[in-house]
Amino acid sequence: MEQKQRIQAKQSPIRSTSFSFSAVHGCVGILESGLEKDYNLWRRYSLGDDAHFEMQPTTIGYENAKGKKTKYTPDGAYSENGIDYIEEVKYLEESLTKENQLKFEILTKAFADKKKTFRVITEVDIRVGHRIDNIKQLYPAKLHPAPLAEFYQLIKGKTFRYLSFKDATALCKKRKLPIWLIKRSIAHGLFQTDLTKHMYELELTWSK
Repeated sequence: MEQKQRIQAKQSPIRSTSFSFSAVHGCVGILESGLEKDYNLWRRYSLGDDAHFEMQPTTIGYENAKGKKTKYTPDGAYSENGIDYIEEVKYLEESLTKENQLKFEILTKAFADKKKTFRVITEVDIRVGHRIDNIKQLYPAKLHPAPLAEFYQLIKGKTFRYLSFKDATALCKKRKLPIWLIKRSIAHGLFQTDLTKHMYELELTWSK
């Protein structure tokens, strides 16, 4: 049995609860840990507009290991390449407890019966190198239109499709282009780069 999306946060004096709204994906999220906040930001930044990402999607009913009927609300859900993913966000150590391992095994089967892929996402998946720090800087740039005209002015005449972040900054100044152009170009995928590196060590490439 499926129920509507959860709209109330769990009540606890020790939880650091916040809310997040994504205009791009049209959803509100209840974030109950720093890891969930980073997960939410990572998914919202990385997924395409057509992925239909949402936090705390529909609650389902299932039987736990003791045969007791209970409810479960995933931390996130989205569709990509025809696959529906259901994700639980947990710190690695917590995810490896016997209780949670058994719970995840049951949930994997419960969602598989609904043709959905359940998986557990930990800090090992989310907090890779400098990626989250970089995304925090880049996400606001994604809310602006893609700077196509300025981008092509920047790369005009470049024989090799490569610039370091520092070289791109210097080239912007030389061509009297705004410095924000670099981050907006990265955010909109005009520049391809490895976001796990420090921002000022990024190597920028682009397609023809």
